Amino acid sequence: MKKTTEMNPSGSTAAEQTITPWLEMLSGFMDRGIPSASLIWEMGRKFQKEGDAVGVRRCEQLNYLLHNSSIPTSVQLGEGTTFGYGGIGVVIHGLAELGKGVVVGTNVTIGGKTNPANRVNSNETRVYVPRIGDHVYLATGCKVLGGVEIGAMSIIGANSVVISDIPPLSVAAGSPAKVRRSITPENCLEYRGSFSGLKHLSREQFVEYVREMAA
Repeated sequence: MKKTTEMNPSGSTAAEQTITPWLEMLSGFMDRGIPSASLIWEMGRKFQKEGDAVGVRRCEQLNYLLHNSSIPTSVQLGEGTTFGYGGIGVVIHGLAELGKGVVVGTNVTIGGKTNPANRVNSNETRVYVPRIGDHVYLATGCKVLGGVEIGAMSIIGANSVVISDIPPLSVAAGSPAKVRRSITPENCLEYRGSFSGLKHLSREQFVEYVREMAA
């Protein structure tokens, strides 16, 4: 059966009638581009340092509105941390700590859990919330729950569930996640593309960086 497009008396479709006013209203914002979740978080941190609680709340709400994400300003994000596709569907506990150069995929959850796994955070407080090391890659849909630590330059596979510590230079996957392979100077170039925060390094420099970490 041939599909027909609903028309109103003026000749425009129902879609045009509904969507056009929204496009006109938002055109100025969209032409400048939608800010990423990390930029919104950065602005929220600025407001936090200034003691502007209203600005903090608005930034957190903006992340929810634009990216369907919950990234409290209290989260510790290291320099160069990025979010896939701007940060769609990401949920991060307010006490979580992420190192520098972390890559967070879409629909990733970094949350608290009252299980035996706990750690002492930078404020010397025992928490049941994750710490993510430098240059960790968290693939789409994975969950990191409880007071676990993921070591630097580890890769967590898509849709994995991490409920225990993952050593540095590990490739982990599954539910619960288990280490499937170690990243070594001999095989690290296979994984180089996952570490966008180290893309400035040449191949030789990257191998040497891994060698120093593994020592």
